Amino acid sequence: MLKVLLVRHAQCEMNLHITERIGGRTNHSPLTELGEQQARAVASHLRTTFHHDAKPAKDVRFFSSTAVRAVETAKAVMAALEVEDGLVQSEQLLELEQGEFEGAVRRECFPPELIASFAADPWGVAYNFAPPRGESQRQVEVRMLAFLQQQVLPQLLPHQQAVVVGHGMAFKCLLRGLLGSVPTMTRNIALGNTSVTEIGFVPGKGSNASSGEWHILRVNDRSHLPDDLRS
Repeated sequence: MLKVLLVRHAQCEMNLHITERIGGRTNHSPLTELGEQQARAVASHLRTTFHHDAKPAKDVRFFSSTAVRAVETAKAVMAALEVEDGLVQSEQLLELEQGEFEGAVRRECFPPELIASFAADPWGVAYNFAPPRGESQRQVEVRMLAFLQQQVLPQLLPHQQAVVVGHGMAFKCLLRGLLGSVPTMTRNIALGNTSVTEIGFVPGKGSNASSGEWHILRVNDRSHLPDDLRS
């Protein structure tokens, strides 16, 4: 089984201001002081995990979105493993694009009648809904899965693992797709800052690796964070 660790970025400045507003990508947002501590905590956790599994740093592949908060988190992990380079950054791993909704008041963009339409027709509305100049859950799911199949899996040998640092909603769309659940389920998946979600892939027989099966091994593991570092 090929294993991929999905690590949500540590707390960033944007996270402090999105209670009522839609954050979206905000790719320039750096880690907060708390976020830097969270990044070091998850880095220490992964270092212990890999050492326990007797996996040297050369057997770990690193990927992240191009957002500052994801890159900073990924580099903290790599530093803990004494890996100086090899980070693959990709826009395919960016957060869901909120378009004209980014920075807007959430309740104004998603009024009760729109939320009700999601519940009434999840596959017709929720799955395909996209903000103006934004993207839908379906589009995010497609690009995330394509990245894993085309960029991550081909680089892994059976004894290797991948660490993919990215974003909450993008990971939720990916998990929804792997589970085959209704689109509204993304609201019920919790993924906190620096949470570790582990998925495994069993390749199919023959040359077509994408014909294999994905397995969800753990979700939203934040056991590495003491209470004072949880945001």
